[in-house]
Amino acid sequence: MSEISEEAKAILKAAAESDGCISHMRSGEGGVAIAVGRRDLIPEERTHRTVACWLGGLKDLLDAGYITETSKGEYEVTREGYERHDRERPEQEPERMIDV
Repeated sequence: MSEISEEAKAILKAAAESDGCISHMRSGEGGVAIAVGRRDLIPEERTHRTVACWLGGLKDLLDAGYITETSKGEYEVTREGYERHDRERPEQEPERMIDV
């Protein structure tokens, strides 16, 4: 299993537990966002270092094959990404089958 940063783990967890989509946006004023749904994952108190760490997390996920770019700045979790996410989660009770 590839070693990825804490930021990468947070991005993957948020996306895998949502709709599987990640957006990377830049504004004209130099702002950066990495968003899942309407939630920006980069903390509000941003420094250049903080932004670099979160962008590095996105790169970690791409390099490991856990996400794929679908269009400029738009990403989706891959099968390998969901498998990684499932291995990171605490053990859960298996879903029970209901006989009908």
